[in-house]
Amino acid sequence: MSRHLLVAIADVNHIDQVKQLFSSVYWNAGWKGDYMLMAHDIPSDKLEWFRSKGIIVRPCGPIHKGKESGIEYPPVDPSISKEMQSHISRFRFSTVFLNKFELFTPEFKKWDTVLYLDSDIIVRYSLDRLIKVSGFYAASEGYLHKMKTEFRPSTTYDPLIKEIYSKYNMRAPAFNSGVMAFSTDIIKDDSFDELKRLFYKYYRNCVVYGEQSILNMYFYKRWKKMNFFYNIPVIVWADGYNVKLKNIDGAILHFFGIKKPWDKRSPFYKEWQENFKKSDDITLKSRPVIRLSLRSRVVTLFFWYKNKVIISLSPPFLRKYIGRLFGLVGIFLKKYFPKVYRSLKKD
Repeated sequence: MSRHLLVAIADVNHIDQVKQLFSSVYWNAGWKGDYMLMAHDIPSDKLEWFRSKGIIVRPCGPIHKGKESGIEYPPVDPSISKEMQSHISRFRFSTVFLNKFELFTPEFKKWDTVLYLDSDIIVRYSLDRLIKVSGFYAASEGYLHKMKTEFRPSTTYDPLIKEIYSKYNMRAPAFNSGVMAFSTDIIKDDSFDELKRLFYKYYRNCVVYGEQSILNMYFYKRWKKMNFFYNIPVIVWADGYNVKLKNIDGAILHFFGIKKPWDKRSPFYKEWQENFKKSDDITLKSRPVIRLSLRSRVVTLFFWYKNKVIISLSPPFLRKYIGRLFGLVGIFLKKYFPKVYRSLKKD
């Protein structure tokens, strides 16, 4: 058994998605540790593929049984978009997301470190740095993603939301739970029970993000910021900050939200499909040797600082001129350092 574990969670509707994920991790990152699928109510016959590849299969079921467990959400706000209503309903009724709480049970202390990845992810580069973590690491969804974004009142007069506001600084950054890397010494005997307790108490206030809000509560002031290189939120950069899709790059591309890479209309569909097709060739008895290339470092560094500067400037006209300045940098590189320019532009 390896000292390091990579985990994904999937239900029967996302078997192809998790195969693509493991394939991109295997071929593009050369992950040297163990692989595990936490299989949420997936029939045994559909798990044979994973076992045949040497992937550990850990069956798991629902954390609760809806109304039978006393779980009853407030009505979805009808004034929000149909897309957002669908998004909220998906998180409420698909209990597979809550299985993330089980990552923090003592059985995972068999490994020194655990890396969790959502199934709507494409991995492009080495993940070796994430096996060296000490503590709990995650990345924010964006610069403006705060604790306040995670919670909403469930009624006009809601004493629980007042309690949340009194216990937690709502201006503090919040993390995205789609990529989490941690050393297992953070796992306590009661971690799983405490996460469930927080969920049962505050789930009605976790309007959009479900388990993510609870994990932010549990790791409040204890989580460490992961480099965005390891969790690029594609929809945030593309739709929120108007970054061209071809300029988005990183070790981990995360497609949370509605726009998924397995949709044939997605600009990332070809890349996703190529990874999926190669999944049958996974053999954990031998691993590709992958290193974090200089190009991947330079591309991400340029992408990160360029957009960090632009979006941190509120006035739109300043964003435009700063963007033009970076455009001039590109022209300069093309003229005087063509090899570097071509490397940066290469798909």
